[in-house]
Amino acid sequence: MSRRKKNTEYKTQSALKSLVIDNNFLEIVPPIYEPETYKLIRDVPEIKQFCENFWQWNEHVPWLVYPDSQPHKELMNKLTHFMRKRVGKSCIDLGCGNGEFLEFLLQLGECTIEQYFGVDLDWQTLAAIPRKLKNTAYCGKKVYLIHMAAMFKLPLRDNSVCSAVSSLGALMYIWKWHDQNGKLVASGRDALKLGLKDVHRIIKPGGYLGISAPLPHPNWRAIRNEALRHIIFHKFSLKKIWKAIYHGTKAVKYSEFMNGLEGEGKAHYLSPEEWKEYLKEAGFKIEEIVDDCYAGQGVIIIARKEDPS
Repeated sequence: MSRRKKNTEYKTQSALKSLVIDNNFLEIVPPIYEPETYKLIRDVPEIKQFCENFWQWNEHVPWLVYPDSQPHKELMNKLTHFMRKRVGKSCIDLGCGNGEFLEFLLQLGECTIEQYFGVDLDWQTLAAIPRKLKNTAYCGKKVYLIHMAAMFKLPLRDNSVCSAVSSLGALMYIWKWHDQNGKLVASGRDALKLGLKDVHRIIKPGGYLGISAPLPHPNWRAIRNEALRHIIFHKFSLKKIWKAIYHGTKAVKYSEFMNGLEGEGKAHYLSPEEWKEYLKEAGFKIEEIVDDCYAGQGVIIIARKEDPS
């Protein structure tokens, strides 16, 4: 390693160590901010294994859920069309990956977001977001990157963002919930309820939550096969067909891990009625539900935090 690279890393580490964050509101962040609570829980064996499995998922399965998959494109297009007039000036993206929701939103034009909060447990996908936004209409606007698993209170103040989004993202995987000291306070569906209430807390009255998620017991092969059919009939290319078969088959095989999470209660793949129930309990009013998406394996929910005034 060169001396210059070492000096750069040292300066970055020093900046992270010296930065002071207000616990009630994320006002100033380093390029990637990691809450203290996450540092307390990330080495718990069960959570550490959960995070490592997701890193492997992100490494091996992007074909199934990113732009080469037509079902995923259609899912993202529907979600962004629903949210484009609802996102407001500030949005938190829960399980943001490499910022794909914002990228799709920018493609529609007239993006109102001026403050974007990206939350993910994979720091490598977070690190890719600024580079992706560099040559877009969003360049020069605020981006905050938060490295954490959604298992404790979000580091934003009450009523601070106009909208929240979870596109095949973090809300589905709130299976543990901890207090600020890292103590476990809820598991399973009870953890999900607390997580949804926390999202409700940070959204401004009248603001929106947009969710896309798999339905219970999703058939990942159906998603792969729909993507393959689209390539054959609309974008015929032997190279693309080969890639779809090769990468899609690997993705389906690794997706057994996701089905395992669902069976263990670590993934909340809910029916539309279940989403309605949990969101209403958290204080949201349902505005839209679409369940004919993601090759018939997904659901989109748009919910609003009612304005008491």
